[in-house]
Amino acid sequence: MVQLNKSILFLLFFLSEVIAIDYDGLSINGYTTLGFTYSDNKNTYYKVDNTSYKTNGSSSHKLLTDAGLQLNYNYENFDFTYQASWRENNNDNFNTDYLNLKYSRENDFIRVGRMRLPVYAYNDLLHIKSAYTWTHVPSDLYSLTTSNVDGIEYYRNFLFKGYLIDLSLVHGDSPRHKDQNLGETFVDARVTSINSLRLGFDKDNYHVSSSYVSGKYNFEASIINDFNNLLDQLVAPINSDASNFVNELKNKYTLDQKNITSYSLSFNYDYDYLINSEYININIDDNVLMSEINAFYVNVGYRFDNFTPYIMYAKRNQKKYNTTDDENKLKQYADVIS
Repeated sequence: MVQLNKSILFLLFFLSEVIAIDYDGLSINGYTTLGFTYSDNKNTYYKVDNTSYKTNGSSSHKLLTDAGLQLNYNYENFDFTYQASWRENNNDNFNTDYLNLKYSRENDFIRVGRMRLPVYAYNDLLHIKSAYTWTHVPSDLYSLTTSNVDGIEYYRNFLFKGYLIDLSLVHGDSPRHKDQNLGETFVDARVTSINSLRLGFDKDNYHVSSSYVSGKYNFEASIINDFNNLLDQLVAPINSDASNFVNELKNKYTLDQKNITSYSLSFNYDYDYLINSEYININIDDNVLMSEINAFYVNVGYRFDNFTPYIMYAKRNQKKYNTTDDENKLKQYADVIS
C-alpha cells in the first residue's frame, strides 16, 4: 500500500520470483516482479519516471512491474559485476545499474566503474545479489533523473565497541539521462563532479546509515530552450533592464551547473519483522524548477519465508517558489511589445 498525493492506492496483486545460480566463481542472480495497483479516485496520479499521469479511476501495473539480473565473477581478490534492470515505469525501460571491477582486501575494497548513488538506501535494485527486500520504495519519492555514478569508490569497515562501522567514499559523474518520450519535449540530464560520503552502523539486526552527496546538476529540455530563445528575441532587445531581467529568468528557470546536495538518514531492522525507513533532503541552489525537496517513507512487514506482506507510508514535500513578481514583470514587458 502506498500513498501518493493524499490518495491511497491498493495493491491488488504482487508476485516476485528470484533466481540464483553459482558455478566456479560465476554467480547469476535475478528477480522479476509483477504488481497491480488500483484507485477509484480519478484525481490520483501515478508517478512514472518523474512524470505524473492521472489514473482515471483505473488499474495500473506500471508502478510495481520490474525485473533485474546481476552477473558476478570472482577471481582471487577481484570481482567483476554487471547488473541490469528493466522497469515498466521507466521511460528508458532498460538500465545498466552496475558495471564495475572491485579489488578487495580483508576490511576494505576499491571499486572502479558504474555503481549506484548512496541515496534511497532500500531501493529494491540496490543489491540484487545480497538481498532483495521484497518491499518497494514509492516511485513518487524519486526526484532525480539519475541514480548511478561512473567513478571510483573506496570502502572500509571495522569493529568499534561491538558495532560494525562501514565507510564509503565515491567520486565521479553520473551517466547522461536522455528522454524523448515526453511528447515533443527532449530531456537531457546529468550530475557531474559527484562526491559522496556514506557512514553506516550495524549491530545485531539493526542498521543505521547516513549519506551526503554533492555535485553539479545539469538539466536541459527543449521546451526550456524554446522559452529562453523567445525571451531573447522579444524581451531582451527592449532595453538594458529587460536584458538583465531575461538573464535573471534564465538563471532561475534553467539547471546549468547548479550546485546540488543531498542528505539521507536511514534505519533498518530485519528479523522476522521488517522495518525500513529513510529521510531524504535534496536541494538545488538558486532554482525554480527543482527547489528544496524533503521526503520520508517507512514500511513495516513480516517475513513468511518467501512472502512478505507489508504496509508503507510515504510523504514528499517540495518548496514552492513564488513566481508572481516574475510573471507581473514579464507581463509589463509583453504589454510594451504589444
